[in-house]
Amino acid sequence: GAKDMKRPFYWSAKFLISPLLLMLYTMGFFFAAMDYNDGGTVVVGDYKLFDGTKLQFPARMVISGWNTSYAELVGSTVESLQDTIYVNSSVTSNLTDFTSQCQIELPSAADGGVCVYFDANRSYTIYYGGIETAAPWQPALAGAQYVVNQAIGQIFNADEIYPVDWIQQTPRLLTSSTVEVPTVFLLIQGILHVLATCISLQFLIGPVVYEKINQVRESYVMVGVKLRTYLLQWNLYYDFNALVTAGALTVVSIYWKIFPLSSPFLVFMSHYLGLVQLNALFILLMQVQIQEESAQGKPWIIGMLSMAVASALLVLTNPTFIALYILATFLPFVGIMQYYAIYITYDAIGYDKGIHLGDNVFESGLFGVYMAQLIGIIFYLGLALLYSSPVFHNWISNHEQSVQDPGLKTSATRDQDRFEPLVPGSDVLLSVRGLEHTYRPPRYTCDKTQKPEDVLKGLDFDVCRGEVFGYLGHNGAGKTTSVNILTGQLEMQQGAVTYRFRDGDRSLGGADDDQYIRKAIGVTPQHNTALQGDMTGRENIRLMARLKGGVDISDGQ
Repeated sequence: GAKDMKRPFYWSAKFLISPLLLMLYTMGFFFAAMDYNDGGTVVVGDYKLFDGTKLQFPARMVISGWNTSYAELVGSTVESLQDTIYVNSSVTSNLTDFTSQCQIELPSAADGGVCVYFDANRSYTIYYGGIETAAPWQPALAGAQYVVNQAIGQIFNADEIYPVDWIQQTPRLLTSSTVEVPTVFLLIQGILHVLATCISLQFLIGPVVYEKINQVRESYVMVGVKLRTYLLQWNLYYDFNALVTAGALTVVSIYWKIFPLSSPFLVFMSHYLGLVQLNALFILLMQVQIQEESAQGKPWIIGMLSMAVASALLVLTNPTFIALYILATFLPFVGIMQYYAIYITYDAIGYDKGIHLGDNVFESGLFGVYMAQLIGIIFYLGLALLYSSPVFHNWISNHEQSVQDPGLKTSATRDQDRFEPLVPGSDVLLSVRGLEHTYRPPRYTCDKTQKPEDVLKGLDFDVCRGEVFGYLGHNGAGKTTSVNILTGQLEMQQGAVTYRFRDGDRSLGGADDDQYIRKAIGVTPQHNTALQGDMTGRENIRLMARLKGGVDISDGQ
């Protein structure tokens, strides 16, 4: 928040960089593909029509029919009308033999070649790849119908028989049994979105991992901010950013005719939930990073693996395959590729009716993606809460349970050989006895060479009212460790620490006492490098006081 207010340009860039990058990647492909998609909808029970003024033609056409002489006449007329088409009249009149010949000789794409079979003078069927299937993304089909209709009209001298300005784009109705969306269309948009998101995540995870590595996070925890609060505020902050990004993506998806027929609200929710799930995953993942360079590579590693798995499943199965839903729960990138494939299947490149609330949200499988995304968000937020739990944190860090010796709590047990005599009448405010701490390797680590390190080996001291206590030691002597223990940030393993407040003594190790001590004492963090360039000393102190709470702050203080 402080950086944003101090640097408006930085604030604007953070809000705009993600949608801009995503738009660039998303639009790039569709500038070339817009001719495949007019954004028009199909009326149920009707055929999709195509503007006859914008046509592409197949490179080759094989014509046959019940009367091969008539088919040859049509073929020669087609060549005279459109000299870019190479026409071959087949000698076979048998439909089965003809379609087999087409399947062998012609490519599966209509722009490469089509077969036309006449079962009457003015009745014909177009085949490509040897089969009769609808494919609204094949403009060459419309071109083939257009030129054949013109040829028939010229042969019979009846131009008005066929409306050549507006003609069928597909030979059959668009249904799940007649439409097979090409794999490239199912994959390309999801892949571009994932790549753009990997770039955007570099900007999002940078501040989070910086605060973790430079111990800024610990400075907030030291003044009383709970770790779970710290993690949740990062999620809320980036989820607010995601509203802007998802809105921009929705505009792109509709305006550039990626999903022109689907409900804008459903498209927005798909984009937004995907971004929120990504935020929850990577904010949590950054809490266990120890190097900024390796942290920046995590989105690419997870993104590439997710793309590989999702692409394989989409090629081999379909967008509603159960394994995709399961993977989408834990891998947000898989969910992104899945909902792109579902929208593409139902929108202008597929069934041509879009996905709408209350109509086909369940049938399309989009609701299942929503559920997978929501479960994934809850899962990662739950892991964040578990990670921030002191019990779990100590267990995973392999910390021992706190052991306290009541006999060490009083100043009467002072070992006089290890202490300077207290000035008569000294009022002891803090008493530390037998403080020990050992850092052990994490419970789960790949580095098996790590060994336990004893940092504190029986630390004793007293701090009295009215004195300035100098705490000196070489690097690694245990200064930071002991201060972290005294402030309740690090759980005490062995020893006794007693604070003597006016209303009674409080000892570390009890939940109620720990909470009271944290509220009663004040700490200036050792690490706060994230704020030094943006806040004055007064602003820094006031921020820490507000975070800590219970401090009376008035104007001018």
